[in-house]
Amino acid sequence: MGALLIIPALIISLLWYMPGIKLQGENAVIKKKDYWWCALVAGLLTCCVLIVVTELLWDAVVKRTGLSGLPLEFVGSFLRAALLEETFKFVGAIMCVDKIKPRRKIDFVMIFGLIGLTYNVFEKLFLGGAASIVGSLIPMHLMWQFNQGGHFYEHKKAVLVGDKGRVGKEKFAFLFIPFFIHGCWDALISVGVYLMGDKFPGVVQALGFVMIIGIIVYGIVYSVKTFRNVKKLAVENESFPETETPESAPVE
Repeated sequence: MGALLIIPALIISLLWYMPGIKLQGENAVIKKKDYWWCALVAGLLTCCVLIVVTELLWDAVVKRTGLSGLPLEFVGSFLRAALLEETFKFVGAIMCVDKIKPRRKIDFVMIFGLIGLTYNVFEKLFLGGAASIVGSLIPMHLMWQFNQGGHFYEHKKAVLVGDKGRVGKEKFAFLFIPFFIHGCWDALISVGVYLMGDKFPGVVQALGFVMIIGIIVYGIVYSVKTFRNVKKLAVENESFPETETPESAPVE
């Protein structure tokens, strides 16, 4: 089931992603070869492989705990999915930043977004059911990383200009918020699908259905808002102060 969704997931993800490139027009800085390197080397061969390996290790360890059913799904949503996936997507994005050394906010956003896009498509090999369908129509990995890239840029900028109050705020935003939203997203989908099971009475199944619909609506609103912000950034062309060099601003 999952493999059948790879092509539509890629097409839909690109429809969300490409306007951020096209709207830059002649101001575009990142080269095609760099986008390919980010997607294939940092995204597929690094991020995706590390996620698969560590999630398999997680599965092997969890089998020894006796945890199963909805509790396993709930814990796994935060520790298996959100923690491992967000960690290694961030690793892939940092590899790209170190290679390309972007200065503009839109470039940080597109770099991080490309890592999210790559994993969003790759993930369909292993998912099935409602999660895979929702994940194909609403590419949340792409959206989470779009926003993470923006906050990472703001963190680097705050370090450069000496805005100590904003440094910590933006670090929290690019590290914790994607993990938290990701964990909640997966957990609520698991709970909703569980409540829709045949062993529950109709009113409980209806509650599960309403939860799934609510999650989908939230995902659409989140995605549209993020998409609009990316298009705005692509036109604005915001960059680090000219007198500063981003290499002098490590993650703090």
